[in-house]
Amino acid sequence: MNNKWFFTHIISTIFRLLGFQQSIKISNFHILVKKSILYCIFEPNTIILNIPELKALLNISDTKIAEDILLSSNKLTIDKSTLVLSEGENVRQIPLVVSGVIKVYTTYEDRDLLLYYIEKGQSCIMSVNAILNNENSKVNAVCETDVTALLLPAKSLKQLYSNYPDFHSLILSWYNSRYLELLHTIQHLIFDKLDIRVLEHLKTKQKVLQQEVLKITHQQIAQELGTVREVISRVLKKLENQGEIKLTKNGIIILHR
Repeated sequence: MNNKWFFTHIISTIFRLLGFQQSIKISNFHILVKKSILYCIFEPNTIILNIPELKALLNISDTKIAEDILLSSNKLTIDKSTLVLSEGENVRQIPLVVSGVIKVYTTYEDRDLLLYYIEKGQSCIMSVNAILNNENSKVNAVCETDVTALLLPAKSLKQLYSNYPDFHSLILSWYNSRYLELLHTIQHLIFDKLDIRVLEHLKTKQKVLQQEVLKITHQQIAQELGTVREVISRVLKKLENQGEIKLTKNGIIILHR
């Protein structure tokens, strides 16, 4: 029997016997409710982000901002390939990524277009924009790897944005970073041939995922670049013949980085 499952099952049973009305599992700990009082019990080997770590993660200096974020957010581990946000969905929270990578993309006429990746210390500026403007999501987001993140509720985001100039500046820095990335993407779409776009995409993905052999299918590349698999297969073969990449049964190796 799985020890972690057994531990969770036992403490959940104990919680019910002790009269707790609600038990919510978040990452490696349980939030308990009994007569409107909150309790917390931790599983073994739980790692909680502290204030200095959060300040370093987000590159902020204000301790009060870090305290407010930790008090109002939940630390959650999300499995690879989990869809965490869909177009048209009400955005209730934003992720502050502690580890892992989230892919943000848009869909048009059954074709996907990669917009950007959310990496360690970053968040989804499209979700921030949706919350601040009381709009639904205009993008999709999926975990490219296993992800650990702080989930900051929409209400807390608005309060931080209104109350702290330094947090306002942090949001503006996210806007600026994503604006430059999207501008770069538009330039590629308009001016670059597909083989250049594919090679640039592979290099970016390898840097983000930190894989020596990039484990990605031709179909996945096609989906992320808004084209079809047959076209991508031809382009990859061309890049291999040019000595830019090597195609193997385990994935793609980039020869010139």
